[in-house]
Amino acid sequence: MSVALDAEKFYSDDKYFAKNLITIQDRNSQSQYFTYNPAQDLLNQNLTGRDLVVKAGQLGITTYFLARAFKRALTHPGFTNVIVAHTEDLTKRLLSKVNYIYNQFPEVIELQMPDGSVIPTEKPIMKKDSEYLKSFEFPSLKINSVFYIGTARSYNFGRGEPINTFHGSEIAFWPDPEHILLPTLQRVPINSGEVYLESTPNGEGG
Repeated sequence: MSVALDAEKFYSDDKYFAKNLITIQDRNSQSQYFTYNPAQDLLNQNLTGRDLVVKAGQLGITTYFLARAFKRALTHPGFTNVIVAHTEDLTKRLLSKVNYIYNQFPEVIELQMPDGSVIPTEKPIMKKDSEYLKSFEFPSLKINSVFYIGTARSYNFGRGEPINTFHGSEIAFWPDPEHILLPTLQRVPINSGEVYLESTPNGEGG
């Protein structure tokens, strides 16, 4: 399957990328392109790059950030994307979603350039696929970006390297959030890095 897309929007527009290239399963397990719902659209319009999101359940906020990180892994050379969930079960579900998005990705993307030319780009190769690390590379582009997904109770990967995008999911339920956040946030570049922390409420102490 081949998909023709505007090259500029492919790189710069998360919403455009999602509705044309990211396939998810709805609540009835039916496949569909990822079109933002009103909550996701509002979030997308108001992100600052340093955001704390208190959310209601079943709004797809975690899916939104997952898709955002997936796009960055494919369009930002040398990027390190990290997602930390609060349970092993959620981590496995996120990994399953990434695999699903990847498996449904079109085999060829025809990028339409501003000068009218068309550059065919093959489906990215998943170079590494472990229980916590995925890395992607387009055959025709040197991306070399990585995508970590881990659990708050066992967050021990990728120490030392810069983190370009960090997403903490359900942080109000992490056993010791400061233990993870204090050293991790020091690795996110102030001017160019992104930090997104989201959670449903967990009482006054959460």
